[in-house]
Amino acid sequence: MIKIIVLVLISGLTLVTGLQSTKACPCQPESLCRPVNVGNRPEVIGFTVYQNAWLHYNWTYLTTLVLDEVQLKNVDPHLLCYAHARNVRLLALVQFPEAAIENETLQQSWTVETIQMVADKHLDGINIDTEKYYPINSLKAKKHVDFINRTTIAFHAIFPGSLVTYDAGYIDNCEQNSCSDSITIASVVDFIMTMNYDENGRKYAYSNSPYYNTVKGIKSYLNAGINPQKLVVIQPWYGYDYKCIIPPGADYCIIKEDSALASTNNATKPKRRISKFPFIIPSDDWKVDPNQASITYGAICNRLRNHNNTRKWNPVTKTPYFNYKRNTGEIHQVCYDDAESMRLKSDYIFSMKIRGIGVWTVDFTDYTNFPKESAALWQSLTFGLEKMP
Repeated sequence: MIKIIVLVLISGLTLVTGLQSTKACPCQPESLCRPVNVGNRPEVIGFTVYQNAWLHYNWTYLTTLVLDEVQLKNVDPHLLCYAHARNVRLLALVQFPEAAIENETLQQSWTVETIQMVADKHLDGINIDTEKYYPINSLKAKKHVDFINRTTIAFHAIFPGSLVTYDAGYIDNCEQNSCSDSITIASVVDFIMTMNYDENGRKYAYSNSPYYNTVKGIKSYLNAGINPQKLVVIQPWYGYDYKCIIPPGADYCIIKEDSALASTNNATKPKRRISKFPFIIPSDDWKVDPNQASITYGAICNRLRNHNNTRKWNPVTKTPYFNYKRNTGEIHQVCYDDAESMRLKSDYIFSMKIRGIGVWTVDFTDYTNFPKESAALWQSLTFGLEKMP
């Protein structure tokens, strides 16, 4: 059992709480239950949402794995021991209640509960995914940053070598006079992770994550003064299937009956719902928008192979796409990323001395039926890594 004494400064108050880890270490040796402490390094980060998919990952490349709520309910002890034996960190994907930003009591209770959870599960830190935006220079915006700062200080004090990271928009901008103040947050956490996906438009079928948006997003953060070692760029292993009209003689896709619910080209919208069952389009996604739905890379590979579709290349977005016809006669276009487009972005990311690259999610390829394609995706994540100092 691990006894932890928490000494946290919260708004000038001292909080002293004795915490007892409720779970014994499942690993041998027991040192594998301590946080991985390897210092700063280039990062290849994976988000995971499916149980047991970790057995197929490329652990040669992976440095950090972020566990979502499904994984956190029952962390596989074999995953824990296997990851820590390879110096791969495991982070918990967490959110704090918005009310805690202006309530010291809630801040204290959330901090203690989160520290307790990380201790019980023998993890290496947290990834904060609040997706909250507040009026620029407002008191609430300042309190938001202060809360994250105190959380980071607490984790570093209690778990030496742990990470506290924060999810941010793919570009450093503000929407309707509100910001997450990612630059300031980056200065207080270990690094921020920019979500470079869901950048598709409303009228036409388009890339989920165009190359030029990755470039634009990185430059926006660098121009704002961020330390490149405080930045990790997250890319998608999924795409979008669009119901569309393709004019005669053309190859572009006009989204059929353009919906008011369609995605907009901004950096603030939440992640779309992904099915709990791998490699299929969730039926509810068509309810969110009847004209487009997310589709995993595994499902894309299956569609390409089974329907004899021809992969094409968009030279503007530097991403692949293909068209197909459903049994109903509807024309669809699928826009996505593969190893070729990922290599281009990875090469640029590391050429700019950015700390690393990551994926939402490493479960969205089909390791069993498409092992060659899956291996190529993993390899693409380290393209250009030799350019790092």
